[in-house]
Amino acid sequence: MLSPLDIEFYHSLAIGDRDEWLFHRTACDSSLFYFIKQMGGFTKAAGADISEIIHKPVCDMWQ
Repeated sequence: MLSPLDIEFYHSLAIGDRDEWLFHRTACDSSLFYFIKQMGGFTKAAGADISEIIHKPVCDMWQ
């Protein structure tokens, strides 16, 4: 959920930067597991090998 401050900041950005900022900002609202999965990238070293069976319970505990 975006706060009034988030919305104000969103409108202060250049139009070309808004979608990318919004994607990254709303990713913070998802669970830690899905945040890592989304932001991890496409290489194993960057989180692409994250396993829902193994890593989700650990991320849920940390969160």
